[in-house]
Amino acid sequence: MKLLLGILLVFVVTISFGTAFGHGAGIEASPLIFTNDREVKVTVELLPAEFYKSDQKMIKIDAYDHTNRETITNASFKVEVFNDEELLLNEWFYAEDGNLILEVDPDVIVTNRDSIEISGEKNDFGLWEKTDNSPLIVTGPIFNKGGIFTFKITLDAQDAIGNISDVEFEVQVSVTEVSYHNEDVGMNETEFRVKSYYDKISNFEYDSKENIAKVSLPFDFSESNISHTNVIHTEIMFPKDTLEFLSPNYFGTGNGIELFKSSIFIDDYSEEDNRIVWDPKVIIPGEKVKFIYTFRDTSDLGPVRDSDYTITILQNGQTIFSEDRFAKIGADFTDFAFSEEQTGLTVVRFSNISGSGQQTEFAFVVGGQTKEVSVPEWVKNNAGWWADGQIPDSAFIDGIEFLIKDGIININ
Repeated sequence: MKLLLGILLVFVVTISFGTAFGHGAGIEASPLIFTNDREVKVTVELLPAEFYKSDQKMIKIDAYDHTNRETITNASFKVEVFNDEELLLNEWFYAEDGNLILEVDPDVIVTNRDSIEISGEKNDFGLWEKTDNSPLIVTGPIFNKGGIFTFKITLDAQDAIGNISDVEFEVQVSVTEVSYHNEDVGMNETEFRVKSYYDKISNFEYDSKENIAKVSLPFDFSESNISHTNVIHTEIMFPKDTLEFLSPNYFGTGNGIELFKSSIFIDDYSEEDNRIVWDPKVIIPGEKVKFIYTFRDTSDLGPVRDSDYTITILQNGQTIFSEDRFAKIGADFTDFAFSEEQTGLTVVRFSNISGSGQQTEFAFVVGGQTKEVSVPEWVKNNAGWWADGQIPDSAFIDGIEFLIKDGIININ
């Protein structure tokens, strides 16, 4: 069996206790919650790997006991699903083996959430339960569009270790949103494909004079939201032979703030005829980095569960971090903060994967290049003349705007 390892680099400012936030990887787990001397987390997984375009969608929910590395059995789940603050689903389910599987049929034209129906059987306690002859099918517009979906899950369970009662978890998963836009570029009509891994796309604009493509998506810039949003990842794809966009590099802005050149990534290999441009993150020493990864079977892209592995971080051929880990659900994450001295070319290696003898690695640069900061003479002169009242405020502001645009002054 061949393995495929997917990597996502995420910068974390704060992790809120009891909450996990969607980044588009298709699988999310809540942080561990301590209850009755047990460490428990809930995982929500969207199946298959390309959930957004599959005709057979499934949601898998399970509770995991980190203390004994076992799925919690005899589990009852109250599942509430929200999108855009609208409650889409609110039902109790029971899974004897601890694995709740919901088959989703979203292709039903309805106007409100009350039209969502569940097919299956209820047990003696009034909980929906899958049987050999009766799968649990959720019918209605619950995942018929992209965006962020919030799962509020209450867990009741009784297994060999003990009881768990009314423990609440919150998990957010994002369903990939894809839109297609035909625009006149030069003398040709060109199709732009926009893929958002964070939330639904609200608008796409193309400026033919400036050759600028602009994507708009809803985002709450309040401190309470941006403090726990791990990543916003958006891709713009266009044909490689589009001369107007045939450039060795690109620039981008977010809400009018220019992004660093190194934060725009060009992908000429994922698709033969198309170029994909997206915005990864820059790894900065002293800031905690969350490496999120999934072990997948290349035959069907499904996660390889119960994966033992070793993660190693190397610089200059020397190991700076190594740990043996276990990925119960086929996905895991590792937090690491590089010191000020740990900069330059870095390799992350995954080895001893599920006893297969296979290993894989990828390389990146920590810190990147730093440029000497210097203030141009004309800006210095403007500041002096402005202080002496010899030039108007507008001329002084021009100098400040230049310093911001050139990256000499950074504004968060």
